[in-house]
Amino acid sequence: MSKERALEYMLLELRKRKFTHNFASNYYGKLNFRLVMPSIVITGLSSFASFCSTSDSIPEDTKTWFLLSIGFMTTCSSILQSITGSCGFDLKKEKFKKAAVDYDFLINKIQFEINNPNEEDFLETMEEKIEKIKQECSLLPPTWIIDKWEEKDVEKAEVPSESSQLLVSNA
Repeated sequence: MSKERALEYMLLELRKRKFTHNFASNYYGKLNFRLVMPSIVITGLSSFASFCSTSDSIPEDTKTWFLLSIGFMTTCSSILQSITGSCGFDLKKEKFKKAAVDYDFLINKIQFEINNPNEEDFLETMEEKIEKIKQECSLLPPTWIIDKWEEKDVEKAEVPSESSQLLVSNA
């Protein structure tokens, strides 16, 4: 395989990885947000209810209900925080985001090398850098995200390019 063809293949593979890792970062970020925000709101409501329960203008029966609701809300908040911590969605988001940025950097390097070839051991260096990114991320995007790339790739293949349209119109 020629160096140019290997670079084109590597470029396509890196674009796929950038897309899937960026998509996965956004996905895990949204999951994290869905768990963190209710916990923050519940904690805020619990604090307000706790403040209200200390007021002398509220009857004792109502204070009892305030205290019970505070206990229930803080329990729910603790459960959500535990789930958030154990799932590690924020960590996954950050790992995928960093990998996507690193893949984008490599894409730029390959495009530059295609236009201005000047490194003799460029392919080996790129392979090492890709392996390093894979080790640092150590996560695989969900398969449904990879399927999204495949669908996107198929749609691109179905859209005729300008050059093929010119060939058809000149025939």
